[in-house]
Amino acid sequence: MPQMSNMNWIFLMFIFLFNLYLLLIMIYYFINFNKMMYKFNKKMLNNFLLEW
Repeated sequence: MPQMSNMNWIFLMFIFLFNLYLLLIMIYYFINFNKMMYKFNKKMLNNFLLEW
């Protein structure tokens, strides 16, 4: 029985760390995406203003 509970604890820790890892990846990509969109929007705005 103690070994089973130990295995469950290791499994839960693994899930927790994996979720943390995914969260970090999502945050990283989200920030990069926002930077990219910001540059893109700025370029579009500049073109629009120049044409205006």
